Amino acid sequence: MNKDELLQIHIVLVIVRRHLEQNGGRKDAFAEYDALRIAPHHFQRSKLEHEMAVFTLSRNIADSLCSGERSNSRLKEVLGAIADRIARNITSLPERSRVDGRG
Repeated sequence: MNKDELLQIHIVLVIVRRHLEQNGGRKDAFAEYDALRIAPHHFQRSKLEHEMAVFTLSRNIADSLCSGERSNSRLKEVLGAIADRIARNITSLPERSRVDGRG
């Protein structure tokens, strides 16, 4: 996926976040994403930073959807495992590129 596509996904996820917040979602559910301090309009930031923001925001959205009366622990468990796996792969990219001689 190229950076432009990633930015588009980031924009869509921010729209989903706003929708959730406006419709009774907890505003503190996105603290982890907010701590990254990266938004879709920060196009000068690296692709890796936007990937981390997209995956973090995706996880926060999933947590928000799985909390409260809409709770489904199995869904939360599966989405959390997927997010963890992706995060591990992203954080190991710089290391793997050095090993492969690409970095």
